[in-house]
Amino acid sequence: MEDGFDGTLFYGERPPVPLKALDLSGLVIYIGTFSKILFPGLRLGWIVAAPELIDRLEVAKDLADIHTSPLIQAAVYHFCRQRLLDRHQARVLREYGRRRAALLASLALAVLLCAPAYAQSPEIADADTIASVLVAHKGKRVQLRLRSGQDLDGTVKAVTPKLVHLATLSGREFFDAVIALEAIEAIQIRTRK
Repeated sequence: MEDGFDGTLFYGERPPVPLKALDLSGLVIYIGTFSKILFPGLRLGWIVAAPELIDRLEVAKDLADIHTSPLIQAAVYHFCRQRLLDRHQARVLREYGRRRAALLASLALAVLLCAPAYAQSPEIADADTIASVLVAHKGKRVQLRLRSGQDLDGTVKAVTPKLVHLATLSGREFFDAVIALEAIEAIQIRTRK
């Protein structure tokens, strides 16, 4: 038995195909649920198995629980038949991906803010991530490590898609710096001790 309860929800690289897709002899029973992709309260799923097994499982289901609403089953059937599930899944993946990215960014910042003595400066891979973190901390002190190896400590004054403007640099309170985002190797949010 293969449980594909969240096989449609993935981020980044596509997961391997289900075992059922490779099953030439019909030994694998593949089950799944609509509750993760449509809404949590939906108690409706599916089974992919040999027809004779499906018949036996249907009898067992009727004996154990006859409360699956035919109206809900019909609505989900028509929803899937019109290929609306595919479009819905794409929207859900985008939204869950956005929420996942926000959660991971929040966790990384929480580590920096709660345990700055132990935390390493995060490595930032792309300009969008650097920009979004700096925009979120506009007005706060940050330490930037440039790819050249230089460290700058200042207050985030402005951020554009390509540049960050630091004001009141440490040791040079009357000077500002404008740095290209691609020149930044790592950032750390400065905290009060």
